[in-house]
Formats: sequence, structure tokens, C-alpha cells
Amino acid sequence: MRDQLKPRQILLVEDEPNLQLVLARVLEATGYQVRVVGTATEAVAQATAARPDLMVLDVNLPDGTGWGVLRQLAGCGISCATLPTIVLSAGQPAPSRIAEFQPRAFLPKPFPVETLKRLVAEALAGDPGPAPT
Repeated sequence: MRDQLKPRQILLVEDEPNLQLVLARVLEATGYQVRVVGTATEAVAQATAARPDLMVLDVNLPDGTGWGVLRQLAGCGISCATLPTIVLSAGQPAPSRIAEFQPRAFLPKPFPVETLKRLVAEALAGDPGPAPT
């Protein structure tokens, strides 16, 4: 059983520094512990080593894609079912990508931070919520 006094840990994978800063501050102000990385390589390393409670994952990264991160993690036995993931992207993903990885949610950029906060809270509460769009 998870220690209820320990803040929930979020791995934020975003390569744009300004967006990293804003999202990390918003999530930390909400009470989460946030680890920020900017590459696919760092995302895989941190997800496997730190075992966060949730991952917020950008699709376009300088050394790969968020889909590639999810594929590598699946090879390590970590799926979006075991590591709830919210995918961020400026573009609309193919429905086959959503079906393949089944992230907790897809959030198109730009988005209101309140929407991200709600999705994070739902994912960490185990609320299945609506099907990803």
C-alpha cells in the first residue's frame, strides 16, 4: 500500500523549456512531486528507475517520439495500464496510436492547465473517466 503522506510522483516529459516550467509549477502547486525530463531516452530511464505514479508525455521529442517511449516501456513490462499516461501533442494522433497504447488521455496543445490538472487527478484517483479521444 502506498504511503498516503508521500506526494504522488509525476514524470513530466516535455522538451520545450517554457512549457516544462509552467506545467511543473502548476503540478507542484497542486501537491505533486514532479520530475522533468526533455528527451525520450531520459523518459525511458526515469520511468523504469523511478517508477512514477503518472507520466505526462509529449509526443514530439528531440531524440524520438512519445510513442517510441511507450513502445520501449512496453518492452520492459510497463504499459499505460501500469503507468497511467497522459499524452500531449500539437497534432492529432492517429486513432491506431491511441488504440495501440491506450493512454489515460490525449491532450491537444495548447490546452488549459485546469484540464491537465483534472486529468491528472482523475488518473491518480483511478477514475477510468471517458475513453481517450
